[in-house]
Amino acid sequence: MSGGGMESYARPSQKLGDGSSAEYETMSEWKLDCLLAEYGLPVAGDVTHKRKFAMGAFLWSH
Repeated sequence: MSGGGMESYARPSQKLGDGSSAEYETMSEWKLDCLLAEYGLPVAGDVTHKRKFAMGAFLWSH
């Protein structure tokens, strides 16, 4: 048996951008759903809620 029980996690293929909120503000709902699901985050709520959640989860202030 190879791998010794270790799991591997693929990095998202989509580049998240330069850290500005503009990308999330215009992202379609289905893309938000895919992005959130890829990280195991909740996808409940309307598109405005999902956008705010994604910006809070992925955009950090310096």
